[in-house]
Amino acid sequence: ACAVAPALVPADYGRHASMALLDGAPVFAAWDADYGDLVWITGVEAGAPAVTYLDGVPEAPPAADPGGPRGGVVEPGPDRGRYASLAVDGKGRAHVAYYDSDAGHLRYLRQTDDRAGWLPPVVLDADGDVGRYPVIAVDTRSRPRVLYHVVRSRGARAGARLAFTEREQFVDGDWTTLDLVSRAAAAEPVPPGVTPAEPGVMPCMRVGIDGRVHAAWYDGARRRPVLLRGRPGEAFAVAEAQGDFVGDDPLSRYARLAEHDLGRFCDVVYDPQTDETVAVFLDATTDALLMYRGPVDGFGTFEIVDPGGDGQRRLVGADPALALAPDGRPVVVYQDATHNDLLLAARGPDGWTSAPVRLAGRDGAVGFHNSLVLVGDQAVVGTLELRTLADGRGAHRLRVVRSALP
Repeated sequence: ACAVAPALVPADYGRHASMALLDGAPVFAAWDADYGDLVWITGVEAGAPAVTYLDGVPEAPPAADPGGPRGGVVEPGPDRGRYASLAVDGKGRAHVAYYDSDAGHLRYLRQTDDRAGWLPPVVLDADGDVGRYPVIAVDTRSRPRVLYHVVRSRGARAGARLAFTEREQFVDGDWTTLDLVSRAAAAEPVPPGVTPAEPGVMPCMRVGIDGRVHAAWYDGARRRPVLLRGRPGEAFAVAEAQGDFVGDDPLSRYARLAEHDLGRFCDVVYDPQTDETVAVFLDATTDALLMYRGPVDGFGTFEIVDPGGDGQRRLVGADPALALAPDGRPVVVYQDATHNDLLLAARGPDGWTSAPVRLAGRDGAVGFHNSLVLVGDQAVVGTLELRTLADGRGAHRLRVVRSALP
């Protein structure tokens, strides 16, 4: 009998991870940086991650065990899966939006109704270099909405677009794309990993119980955050976030907040009790994390979630994930880049309380590609831990921790 080659062993498969709960268990969509593939990961919380390759595997003869990951194919294929974004609908089916870096296209996958497999990938937008930084959400009727950045369309435009369908069961032609903001693009192409000096960069989005899209993004040209609210078929409100700074500011660092580089990382939720947008933004001028609360096209308030170093060198606020507790309190996880730590903060009547998230057996830097789901008074947090072996190879791993709210 012929010997069977060993199975391929996935290694660097947690980049650009997005977590959701499926039947109460954390699941992830992410990008395998070794092969440039979109992957689906289960079993992380149990310490036995199982990696399924969804898109990017080429048609090639297997060199490893064909019954193992990637069907034993070790050749790289098209680079698909960067900026993976995951949502689960009311029927328990996973939806994933992601970027095809080679083609510059926006792609989408959905689980089958029985969740035993996946429907074929759909190209949602192929109008030039589009689909970077996608974020996906589904409404109460299980209809997906995808917000993403247009780097450079065929018409030489840059900005933010929304891809949506009005049908739960759909085919390629059922999708519509809508420009939310569009400007003439820069002459030089912007590769992945470089923040474009354009509008619509690194967006965040939720679909509220009101059926409207609630979103924010970074305007890389103005270096300011922009808010959006609306639904397909109606006018969208789009405006730069404006508001008064509230709270203590003994060093007067926020006296000229309107001039700060604000919003490069964000997350957003809708508060139905007050009909307000609640968003968190990285303030790159002060290395702090701020929260905005208020209307989209009006005047709200900004306050400090974490002041960073308060004049010292401490960088906080990257990769934030925001949620509202059952009592309406904002809760956010984010990175402390100076200490390579993951922090969890909640707002109480007397202000914000933050504390590090304790990860058992941690031996690397954490706080990358964070996700947050609240289950009662417990936070379920997904994050990527970066570790480097002695030979320089990465041995990164996804982590899940459940933590009581501060």
